[in-house]
Amino acid sequence: MVERSTPRQQVISQPVTSTSSWSRFKELATQSDFQLVLAFSLIGLLVALNLMFRFPEYGAIIAQYNQF
Repeated sequence: MVERSTPRQQVISQPVTSTSSWSRFKELATQSDFQLVLAFSLIGLLVALNLMFRFPEYGAIIAQYNQF
């Protein structure tokens, strides 16, 4: 005879482990997906800052073209 699980089964509560925010941050920071996203974001930020400082009047040029 095959036993079927029913949705009314009791869920055994597991003890809640109190982890500090520092240990959660260390766990998150060691994941490779997070490191990839962080590196991609930092590269994008550095490129944007480089372009902003290299062409400071670019916003005025765009505003001038939008008048037409």
